[in-house]
Amino acid sequence: MKAPRIVCLALLLATGAGHAEGVEAVLGLQSDKLQRGFSNSGGDPVASLDTRWRADAGWLAQAGLSTLGRDRRRGEAELTLGGGYGGVFADAWAWQATVTHYRVLGGGDARRLPYSELALALDAPGRMDLLLAASADYPGRLYNGDSGRGGAYVAEAGWHPRLAPGWVLDLALGHVRYTRILFADHGYGSVGLSWRSGRLGLSATRVFRDGPAGPADPRAVLAMSWQL
Repeated sequence: MKAPRIVCLALLLATGAGHAEGVEAVLGLQSDKLQRGFSNSGGDPVASLDTRWRADAGWLAQAGLSTLGRDRRRGEAELTLGGGYGGVFADAWAWQATVTHYRVLGGGDARRLPYSELALALDAPGRMDLLLAASADYPGRLYNGDSGRGGAYVAEAGWHPRLAPGWVLDLALGHVRYTRILFADHGYGSVGLSWRSGRLGLSATRVFRDGPAGPADPRAVLAMSWQL
């Protein structure tokens, strides 16, 4: 199934689910699919759909689907499935622990193998968020030259001061450390401005990345989201 057909089918399903109790669905368009400083779409625009269900008791489930650009060697689309549990403490901080599975749909000799990630997130709504994540089966090249799996460990912090009604400044810094695979550890960060009115959200973000070879050229990402 081609990527546009996959997204259209998911959109039809999410349109109905988005009106169910406890379910949120968001359709997005981005000029680039960046994840922790790297592009997963080769700089091509992508469409995405993210859904989340949350129960009153704190349990949650989430699913996402995103295209991967024009180069079909990366696959047709990326599917994410996850679940977890969350709560509130200190009358301000929300926390959630999740496990998420990432899988590329379709063929292609450059597609990323599936992997899973555990994450703990803390969030002070409208102000600050913190993330710790770990994967024990992240795909990559081993030191003997074979393809294999290793560890990937992420620490990220964000700050989101409100500038005016509907306007938010988004700042983030993060670091990724790898074990048993040849990927080099790297840091990343972003500076962005976002605006939201009702169901519509717009944002412009400048993303930076650094590593052993020095800083990479920053990338600008424009995004639009619509809550179904």
